[in-house]
Amino acid sequence: MTPPRLSLDDEILDLAVMWLPIGDPPADKIKRDFGVEPAEYRVRLARAIDRYLQTSNTEAAARLDRFFETSMLTALRPK
Repeated sequence: MTPPRLSLDDEILDLAVMWLPIGDPPADKIKRDFGVEPAEYRVRLARAIDRYLQTSNTEAAARLDRFFETSMLTALRPK
């Protein structure tokens, strides 16, 4: 059985979190995975983070892993 495909937001967030310790993903990886330039990726990342932060505060706010994810994504959000 094939696992369910992640949403585009989830894929963008996963890539950002994976690369967080060492910086931005390489431009060629962004282009290959999403078909956009790094500047557009950062715009999409900011939108994905905003949507994540708006929707995740209700039922999962008390979970430690959600706190960790939220902290990382907030720090990662392009200014």
